[in-house]
Amino acid sequence: MYGACGQHQEALAVFQGLKSPNVFSWNIIILAYTQNGHLQEARELFSRMPKKNVVTWNTMIAAFVHSGQSQEALDLFDEMGEEPSKITLIHALQACENLGALEKAQEIHSRIIKLGWESHTILSTALFNVFAKHGIMLQARAIFEKMPHRDVVCWNSMVAAYARRGHIEEAMKLFLSMSVRNASSWNSIITAYVQSGHSKEAFGLFKAMDLEGVEATKITFLAVLGACTGTNSLAHGKLVHTLMVDAGFAVDITAATALITMYAKCGAPEASKAVFLQISHHNCITWASLVAAYAHNGRGKAAVDFFRLMCLEAFTPNQIAFVNVLHACSHGGLLECGTSFFQSMVGDYGLEPIFEHYACMVDVLGRSGRTDIAENLILEMPFEPDGLPWTVLLAACKIHHDVKRGARAAEKIVELDPKRCAAYTLLANAYSGSGNKLLK
Repeated sequence: MYGACGQHQEALAVFQGLKSPNVFSWNIIILAYTQNGHLQEARELFSRMPKKNVVTWNTMIAAFVHSGQSQEALDLFDEMGEEPSKITLIHALQACENLGALEKAQEIHSRIIKLGWESHTILSTALFNVFAKHGIMLQARAIFEKMPHRDVVCWNSMVAAYARRGHIEEAMKLFLSMSVRNASSWNSIITAYVQSGHSKEAFGLFKAMDLEGVEATKITFLAVLGACTGTNSLAHGKLVHTLMVDAGFAVDITAATALITMYAKCGAPEASKAVFLQISHHNCITWASLVAAYAHNGRGKAAVDFFRLMCLEAFTPNQIAFVNVLHACSHGGLLECGTSFFQSMVGDYGLEPIFEHYACMVDVLGRSGRTDIAENLILEMPFEPDGLPWTVLLAACKIHHDVKRGARAAEKIVELDPKRCAAYTLLANAYSGSGNKLLK
């Protein structure tokens, strides 16, 4: 009772008052500690326990799995002196799924066959989930076909597994062969089509889902918004937005952020702003999405203004927000703003600039004609730059007729990727624009 009510200390006091606690008593006190998140103390009690049974081992293994310590769970499974039960193997398979420990899962599979438990529905489902999640499709399909009872969850997992591996046709065949389909079934197949670039087909499935009378969930709408972005269809996006409002999802912060992004990618930043203003509670992600909406639509000054407003509202910008505002500065030619924001990352917010920040700053400096500083910034990066910043610098050198520096940038690009023809083209244009003849 004390354990179930979260009072593990009181539970321990009662336990310590027992003259001769038996294995049942030990299991209860260990469960009291694991249920209340005191895993280390439970482990200590477990090690002191004079005699353990399969329930004891199951309790500890399950506790490690549920706390995200799957390797510790498998280590304990290997130490187990008792013959495992079906529950033990289910928890061990969950650990294998979390870790991607496929060899261990194969070993457990052999054990299941030896014990004659292949027909156990929950056990075979757990086994199937390991292989399906990690793309071992032949084995996953074999287990799936042998399952004595395949519920809609198993079917959905199989569809999703094929979809994740890019086997869209096979996923669709399974989807169509399902006798019962729920919202998760539709979500899996719609998401698969969106992620594979078949946005029109995904939107068609969304309409079919509605005709079949299956109510769309938040996950459905998030997937379909991706389809609208993929087809750059503002009309479809507005329709989905209306349906989200009717379903009550438009005010959800995750869904609203997706709407902001959809409108931005469809070239409608003002619509992104309207969605933003309808959210009652904002966070760094919604602010960063709004900044991105204006930055990626050539509205650099507005993006900078919203970034500053975000800071004034006491929202600490994250690295994504800084990438967005620096992008706005580069395309808006805002050298002073870009330099100030870049310096404030470390000075004011303690954020270490990542590659994307440096690339944006090279663009900011290059577009402003400061190709010398841009080159130095590339050379001073705390990591080895790839061809992108050098290509950005070369393009800036072409614009500002900085031929010598452009030649150095081109050499770096060719050194990193000899087959990259763009470097030669840009360098040729730089020579041509400066009135010099291109030497062989």
